[in-house]
Amino acid sequence: MISGNTTTSIPGQPALSSIQVPVSISATRVTLSQSFFNTDVSPVSYIEHFPGPDEPLQTTHQLACCLSLLKDSVQENELTAETIEWRRRILSNLSERNRLMTLSVQIVKTFADDPLKDATTVDEVVQLAPVLDKEHSRSLITILIDTLNQSEMLHLHSLEGLAKAIQEAAPGSIDSNDLVAILRSLHKKLRLVHSESVEHRSRLLYSVSRVLDAVADARVENVERVDLHEPLTELLRASESSKDPYLTFQAAYATQALLNVSDDENIWQAGFRRGWLVLKGAAGFAKMPDPTEIKDVLEGFENLYEVGKGGVRLLKSAMESIKNGESPIFTVKDGLKFKEAWYCVLRMAERDIQTGQLVKFKKLITSSSCRHQFLFQWGICLLLGRFAVDTQWEPNPRREALTFLSALCKDNTLWDRQKDVDQLIFDMLTSTKFNIDIPSEDVKSLLKELQRQNSAPRSALTSNKSLESQDWKFILPTHPVPHIASKFTLLATVQDEMLRHAKVMNLPDPPVRPRLDGIHSAIIAYHAPDLFIQRVSGEELDLEACFVNLAIVEAPAQREQEKKDLKEQEAVFHRIQSFEMVRNTDTKSLIPLEQLFDKRKLRDGKEGIPKRILVQGRAGIGKTTLCKKLVYGHQNGLWRNRFDIILWIPLRRLRGTKSHSLEELFREKVVVAQDSDQEQALLSRELMEYAKEGKVLFILDGLDEIVTYEGDDSTFRSLLAKLLSQQNVVITSRPSGLDRKLLPSLDLELETVGFSPQNVNEFVVKVFEKVPEAAGAVQNFIRRTPLVQGLVNIPVQLDVMCFSWDSLPKDGLVITMTRLYQLMIRKLWHKDAFRLKKTAGGMPLTERQIDRYLEEDIDDLMTTELQHLGYLAFKGMDNNHQILFDERQLFCAFRDLKDGVADDQQLSPSRLVDHMKDTSFLHTSDSGPDSNNRGSQQTWHFLHLTFQEYFAATWIVRHLQPKKTHSTIGMMTMDQMKAFVHRYKYNPQYEIVWWMVAGLLEGEALEEFFRLFQAAPRDFIGGRHQQLLASCLNEARARLDTTVVTTLDAELTKWLHFEIQTCDGKDDKSMLASQSSFPETLLVKSLDLRSSSKAVLVNTLGSRSMLSEAAIWSLIGSLKDESASVRSSAAEALGKQSTLSEVTIQSPIGALKDEIADVRSSAAWALGKQSTLSEAVIQCLIGALRDEDTDVRSRAAEALGKKSTLSEAGIQSLIGTLKDEDADVRRRAAKALGKQSTLSEAAIWSLIGTLKDESVSVRFEAERALREQSTLSEAVIQCLIGALRDEDIDVRRRAAV
Repeated sequence: MISGNTTTSIPGQPALSSIQVPVSISATRVTLSQSFFNTDVSPVSYIEHFPGPDEPLQTTHQLACCLSLLKDSVQENELTAETIEWRRRILSNLSERNRLMTLSVQIVKTFADDPLKDATTVDEVVQLAPVLDKEHSRSLITILIDTLNQSEMLHLHSLEGLAKAIQEAAPGSIDSNDLVAILRSLHKKLRLVHSESVEHRSRLLYSVSRVLDAVADARVENVERVDLHEPLTELLRASESSKDPYLTFQAAYATQALLNVSDDENIWQAGFRRGWLVLKGAAGFAKMPDPTEIKDVLEGFENLYEVGKGGVRLLKSAMESIKNGESPIFTVKDGLKFKEAWYCVLRMAERDIQTGQLVKFKKLITSSSCRHQFLFQWGICLLLGRFAVDTQWEPNPRREALTFLSALCKDNTLWDRQKDVDQLIFDMLTSTKFNIDIPSEDVKSLLKELQRQNSAPRSALTSNKSLESQDWKFILPTHPVPHIASKFTLLATVQDEMLRHAKVMNLPDPPVRPRLDGIHSAIIAYHAPDLFIQRVSGEELDLEACFVNLAIVEAPAQREQEKKDLKEQEAVFHRIQSFEMVRNTDTKSLIPLEQLFDKRKLRDGKEGIPKRILVQGRAGIGKTTLCKKLVYGHQNGLWRNRFDIILWIPLRRLRGTKSHSLEELFREKVVVAQDSDQEQALLSRELMEYAKEGKVLFILDGLDEIVTYEGDDSTFRSLLAKLLSQQNVVITSRPSGLDRKLLPSLDLELETVGFSPQNVNEFVVKVFEKVPEAAGAVQNFIRRTPLVQGLVNIPVQLDVMCFSWDSLPKDGLVITMTRLYQLMIRKLWHKDAFRLKKTAGGMPLTERQIDRYLEEDIDDLMTTELQHLGYLAFKGMDNNHQILFDERQLFCAFRDLKDGVADDQQLSPSRLVDHMKDTSFLHTSDSGPDSNNRGSQQTWHFLHLTFQEYFAATWIVRHLQPKKTHSTIGMMTMDQMKAFVHRYKYNPQYEIVWWMVAGLLEGEALEEFFRLFQAAPRDFIGGRHQQLLASCLNEARARLDTTVVTTLDAELTKWLHFEIQTCDGKDDKSMLASQSSFPETLLVKSLDLRSSSKAVLVNTLGSRSMLSEAAIWSLIGSLKDESASVRSSAAEALGKQSTLSEVTIQSPIGALKDEIADVRSSAAWALGKQSTLSEAVIQCLIGALRDEDTDVRSRAAEALGKKSTLSEAGIQSLIGTLKDEDADVRRRAAKALGKQSTLSEAAIWSLIGTLKDESVSVRFEAERALREQSTLSEAVIQCLIGALRDEDIDVRRRAAV
């Protein structure tokens, strides 16, 4: 906001957080006088006297300045010698530091107890906002919020104080819930002031704007559109139409500030809402307006008016933005908004002038393209006027501000001002406020000059006609008077109280702590039972062989900036689609585990060390493995400089806790293994102290597993809140169960994305290290099976597949997901049958006998287990997708089914529970030190969610497949099951279940399932239905009648053609046909048709990870298409097949000679994607380095970098390319040279010459290329040392490695 209360001069505290907004700069620069704003300035220091030890302070402002000087971030080279001496003396005096800090804390507490909280006390206490720690900063903000909410009227001083406290508070002091509560209170009170005077409403809107700026800076999101965001916007816009320009400006500014606060409606919801209102309104018109239906007609008018109102407003904003050369901002989060440039530039101008950057301020406002806009001119004049009377600046720059205003009046070519702006300048110059510290002769001279030029505004200088009463228009800055002390201030009250209770300053020494080694021993004992990974075979896996990949979940702005990398990111991780997918995950931005707590860019855009981290991940992806590796890493020396202790708390273990505090929880769960109660109490108390000091990292595992727990709400919720609000936390959760309302602010959001292709290969080699030929066979199976590639990034699925390898098909046949799981489960049944002591003819079966069982036979042998697990899995899916089952739930499920299932061992329900736990499919993660005492609080889950989905599918199939006679206990009727299918067929949580149902059914039951699936209800648009249909058909195609397959294929083809007709972009593709389950043959057949959308079909083929020979030849044919876009897309699609044959590779080689540059560029890219490059390919790429198009040359250089042993001719060509006119070409050439295993002396010196390139990215790659060389001469090393002086930090960092 254009602040009236500019920030007090406190060292190390910026006046306004940096705002990074794209600003359009006019090509025409206006020349302005050089007599003002030519140098930057610093504020005047108010500290005329530094207090000695125990000396009373004069003002709260003096206290704030003193405390700010004691901060670690203060740079002493910016201070005077006297200030440095005082600072060092106080830093060495712990008692005096405590006294000053205690004063600040007690002032806040005294303010809280003050029943009046008038303008004086509010202004006094908020001076401390920049120097309070997180806890007391939050306390101050909470007090001000409560004051705002509890008062019936909207007191401006409270609102302005709250805005300043928010803007200057310590990071993390306030969360989004607090800020939303502020907005709610503002909305409530703004409705009551519409009849107030213009003066009151203007000052109020000014204060509201300051709060909205603070809320926007705090990145509050998901403000309720219907209940809060939209009504508040309407209230503000109502004042924009005022005839008073002062009020108009404040309202317009506040509206723009609110636009920077995201509401909870995305663009699709907005479109649906307005579309529904149109339909609803039209329906009201359509009815006959008889007396009984007149209400519907009126509602129709109302709904159409609502749509029209929003549309007209959007159109007006669009036209205004286009007129001013601005661009609309569109995001999926915010939809279409017009955040006008004048607001963004004003905020930057405010930052500059408040921090004394006058040169930058002058340049900004004279070159911005929005300088001709009325609202921008008004805001700039206010900034200059307020600077002129702000006593924290020296008189000379303040006089220059008035000169600046005068120049704006005299030179209309700069702004093309409107009369209202002239009036504002005149009102400011004639205000008594502008004559306090600046000689009145200056003001009078300026006014006389204006009058001589006949440019004085319409209200010409009058007698002192209530000029003082006009000062509200400018909302001038106020600052505390530093040399006046009063006995009525908060500070005086606190100091008097502290003198009466001097013992407050003589706190006893803290108790002697036990040695940290003792706590470490207790923590190691606590973690020991859980620090292992067990394979499905029963073998223990070394934690070193377990991989964890953490990808950054980006904020929307970050994601927008990196859209260019999305195509490359798609190939980094193969992940099967899931309802648990995390949005905005950048799988290229991986963070190595050991660097998790390094300094980096945080979610708020600032640089810092992440302390509060959320890690999301799908079921079984490795979240708990991450927790184990964090603990294991700390035990082996990682992050010891950050944390003394790492404490892993699986949150499910909080169920049933009797603890009311963290200290009690530590005693109950963590140090419970200690010998004596006294030792437990001492260690838990000490652990709590370490936590308060920020020396403990809490790993809170499984937030999704606890959010629905229905225990003692008051105790449990309080304990959970305390854990989640700790200074250092890593929180893990499944995306589908995450409740963000429980989370305070976060520094970093990550997703654990499972195994990368490289991790998969390394794991397979590790597992089959004694049978290397098996490892190669498994890797080949994964490479040729796209379905498996989407599964094996989940560690447990890869482990089961490796365990079941001898049961999987090895003849190259395509395998469905259902068949894969069927084979893996049967392999595990063989293992379980022996462990469960299965019998035949009353005799226990041996392992050899079990191994001879065929597929159908093993299913019959394990019928009891199969049916009970199927029922349990289905009950969980039906119960809001439940994945965790406690002892009672297992017992009830198995008891319900007990009498209806044949059980050769005649087990009781309780024995059956223990029996099922011994299968490979039910697991528990509760194996901590108190597991023996946990009883019913222990929880169980399926081996992986997909196994639960498979078993749930078997239970549904029992209803739909009348294959065998079986009991109906626990089952639905056929009609109930059909209703169930209709209800849940489009539910994303059941998607894989329906795939597997289709894969398990046979004969008439299978055809009936597809008839049931095709019947109403159908989704309104159709795309979702077709995606699900393609997947189910893929699972069942081999067992369906050919006529049924033909009919379904025809429907899929129809929808494919419908979808591609809606695509018009060069890179568009069919979402339906991109999924691997869509029949490739339908795509290839469609390519043979003459279509304007052929490029879309080619792009779609290219998006599939594996293509048949027929599809590849279709793409080769498309390289000769008459359309350049088709040829270009075909080349890129071929490039995604990394192992083209010698015959097929000739086609992209030929495309390097295409007449269209885009086609040649795509061909070069395609050749570079091949796993091996023949000499013929290399020669063609060398030739492409001389192409006339920069993109072709760039991609050719990048492709050559894939070959680590280029010939001398190839290297010489790359050396020549280092002098290319395009920086990106030079960068890729340097990078390609760095990939070579050895470089000649000439090549090395060419790279050294590139270290002086004008482009930072080129210098960076050249330095990295040199560093990759195994041996370097002394001269080369000296040149690298010279790179340490590079202006770019990344280049310097690389050179230092």
